[in-house]
Amino acid sequence: MCEGMPKVSRVPQRRRRPQRHPGRWLLGLLVVALAAGGAAFYFRQTAVEDGAVSAVGLRTEFLTNPLGIDTTTPRLSWVPSTTRDFTRQHAYQIQVAESSSSLGDGVNLQWDSGRMESAQSWGIAYTGTPLVSGHQYCWRVRLWDGNQRASDWSEQATWQMGLLDDAAWGEATWIAASAKTAPAAVLLRRAFEVEQGKVQRATLTVAGLGFHVLYANGTRVGDSVMAPAWTGYSDRIAYTTYDVTTMIKAGAKNVVGVALAGGWYHPNSTDTAGLATMSYVDEEKLLARLDIQLEGGTAQTIVSDKQWTWATGDVTYASVRGGEDIDHTKSRKDWSSREGEVGAFSPVSTKASPKGKPKLVSTTMPLERKIGTIELTRKQTGTGYLYTLERNVTGTLLLMLTGTPGTTVRIQVGEGLDGDRVDPSWHDLNDQVGTGRWQQVNLTLASAERETFETSFTYFAGSYLDLEITAGRLTAEPSMQVYEVHTDLAASGSFTSANKQLNALHEAVRRTYLNNAHGYPTCSPQRDRLGAGAIGAAMAETGLLNFSNASTMYAKWMADFRDAQSDDGFIPLSAPATAARSTTNWSPWWGNALATVPLDSYRLTSDRRVLEDQYPAMRQYADYLLKRANGGIWPAATTLAPDEQAIDTGDISQFNTLGVYVAVQAVVETAKILSKDEDMYVYKEKAELVRSAFNTKWFSKARHAYARQAGGTFKLAPQSVLAIAISTGIVPDGESAAVLSSLLGDIAKPAIGQKYAYRLLTGVVGTRYLFRVLADAGAADTAHRILTQSGYPGVLPAALSAEGTLYERTTDAGGSHNSPGFGSFGTWLFRGVGGIRLDDLNSTGLIKIRPGLVNGVAWAEAEVVTVRGTVSSRWERTSTGIRYRIVVPVGAAAELSILATAGNVAQGSQRVATFTDPAASDRQMLHLRSGTYIIETR
Repeated sequence: MCEGMPKVSRVPQRRRRPQRHPGRWLLGLLVVALAAGGAAFYFRQTAVEDGAVSAVGLRTEFLTNPLGIDTTTPRLSWVPSTTRDFTRQHAYQIQVAESSSSLGDGVNLQWDSGRMESAQSWGIAYTGTPLVSGHQYCWRVRLWDGNQRASDWSEQATWQMGLLDDAAWGEATWIAASAKTAPAAVLLRRAFEVEQGKVQRATLTVAGLGFHVLYANGTRVGDSVMAPAWTGYSDRIAYTTYDVTTMIKAGAKNVVGVALAGGWYHPNSTDTAGLATMSYVDEEKLLARLDIQLEGGTAQTIVSDKQWTWATGDVTYASVRGGEDIDHTKSRKDWSSREGEVGAFSPVSTKASPKGKPKLVSTTMPLERKIGTIELTRKQTGTGYLYTLERNVTGTLLLMLTGTPGTTVRIQVGEGLDGDRVDPSWHDLNDQVGTGRWQQVNLTLASAERETFETSFTYFAGSYLDLEITAGRLTAEPSMQVYEVHTDLAASGSFTSANKQLNALHEAVRRTYLNNAHGYPTCSPQRDRLGAGAIGAAMAETGLLNFSNASTMYAKWMADFRDAQSDDGFIPLSAPATAARSTTNWSPWWGNALATVPLDSYRLTSDRRVLEDQYPAMRQYADYLLKRANGGIWPAATTLAPDEQAIDTGDISQFNTLGVYVAVQAVVETAKILSKDEDMYVYKEKAELVRSAFNTKWFSKARHAYARQAGGTFKLAPQSVLAIAISTGIVPDGESAAVLSSLLGDIAKPAIGQKYAYRLLTGVVGTRYLFRVLADAGAADTAHRILTQSGYPGVLPAALSAEGTLYERTTDAGGSHNSPGFGSFGTWLFRGVGGIRLDDLNSTGLIKIRPGLVNGVAWAEAEVVTVRGTVSSRWERTSTGIRYRIVVPVGAAAELSILATAGNVAQGSQRVATFTDPAASDRQMLHLRSGTYIIETR
């Protein structure tokens, strides 16, 4: 492109016949032209040379330098980066070696891909020399740009293999205490000598059930908490790999200690979900292997075996829901150090294998960690102290107490108060705990000295902590810290605007999502803590837009669903599974997470493998639903509303039939992606059967709208039904615009009463579809009006509350105050306001950007990190019009649609050619290659 020419496409305006739209072939040609450089058709001048491009952000299995992965064909990814516009990756070369020096010298390579002519930069499977259990691998990549210039090699990245089969564990055996210890934690200890030399690398691999805390020579290993994440222990047990290189001492005695307690494996309390009666529940147990490599090639291995010893200590009670008790009068001083008190330790039992034959799998997702401390205020009460947190969080506690020996304090954590006391029964939030004990800590002092207590085996959720002195007395004011705890997800999306309400809504979504990320997405962190399918599925797209490695958590959760699936295809309400299989309060929407979440992950992160792994289960589930559906119509009623927390529910059969359609369509779409053409056509026919039956029963041709009930006097279907029908494409051909009109009309004048105008009437399921439809319809003001209602029903009161999190209900402040279900509107901030639509990013590299201007909002900006790089969209009102700042990543192209008339779009001082958006006559379109653009309407 000549110097000074605008860096935008210059498509001359062409005459178009009414209601004619570009076909798929034209879209494909557009993307090829823009992303691959064939710009002659779309640009008048493209003489500017491509700039150099290099690789940054190297990841293995979508993680940064992971430890202990167990796939033998790990996928490698990077982000092409450049300082120049119109730049693209034309080719890449990957090299892998077992040492940094070998890689740097380019010798003894395990894999050299050679130059590969490809613009792909993600999900590239390793195909080198077979990988070996426990070995570490270093890798790098270099790129070529459009002028065939090679970049420098990237910075090196690493991954370490896990233990790939039973043989890789060597002589390790499952060990446990030789007597019953629950509900107390069990301490396991092993002393050993390490040979002289220098420790080059030491790796500790642990499968500890329930939660484990590791120590080496008296020092805690790593910063993870409550590992491993909950799985269906009858099918899978996750192991975790830790780097302990700096903690092992050569030429000296060493000690490794493991504390085990409760977790989901041994809940130590009854509950209404039946988790204490699961077939796998058993005493805590450990499988471990420590590999030590010394300089010069000497290797030493320590495994879990009969040489370990056990005892109990100061953690006298641990329950994942009930809480934790710590009694310092029972502490074992320095038990995990070389000089610790070990006189009372006894030999372990080596006959401790888990029930059944579960598979050992690596933890290939971020661990749960302490992220930071939360500010709190303190108030003295008649019996102790009341602490108020700055916001509603999930966390662990650290206290420093001074008092008379034997003093005991009780801490109750919760969301509601009764006077100056935390009320455990507030909104029945403890109704899942049969013992009545819920989120409670009991601490006992052993001396008159200042003592430190830290919880390790559960997390607490709420806004208040009530410290009550139950015996003795404190001689100094206590010191308390609350650490925010959740799966360590990396932020990747951002939204901000000139509107404080929209910003508060966005922050509330993020906070609530993180508070409910604990190895799987929970539905409420202070109550049942289950992975409820309908709620987790509703939030998947929003979570993936906000957190780049959330896909790894979803991949794990999908494996939980596969484990939970019955032989007939049934999927329970939540996964990991609970004890009872119930169909009386069940609907297809609770199991649909199995089908919809993998597709969300694929669309936004290009994780094809999760589709490959999930596809057989998706098909089996669709078959189960089709078998139960009568001629395509779901007949069964349910005691649990299929659109959870909806104000307007309508016909349950109608809503559940839509759920069947969604599940079957997911199989169709996945089969197409995976090139399973025969399956695609078979399930297309089945989906069409459901579509035809649904429309025959509930669609009124005379009114061009869906009826609430079949037959009788016509009344419009609920907004959830209308939104899902539009979004899924079940609407009869040619009727989508009419159904959209009926939806928008009902929002303004609801069939259930005018007092509900512009109120959120949809439930957890329907809300996701409602805001997608409003985004795609360009109804930004309508969506904004619904979200910013100051009263109930609505979500804004929760977002603006001191807690800063979303509530379980939109009708009032009842139920959980930390429930993510309604947070799916967060996708609208990216898609509807920022206008960023990534639906075609995988298949074509095309990003569609249709910014949604909101009345009364001066500016807004959304940003999403994709596998191709960062996409950004900002708009702001100026004195003469609207200014847009658009960032298109390397290797992608963008189709920008903005509110404008022909001839009034400019970059800098120059007007640029546009063409009218076929979908909206008040919009003009531009086609953009990679780069940063400032575009204005005047």
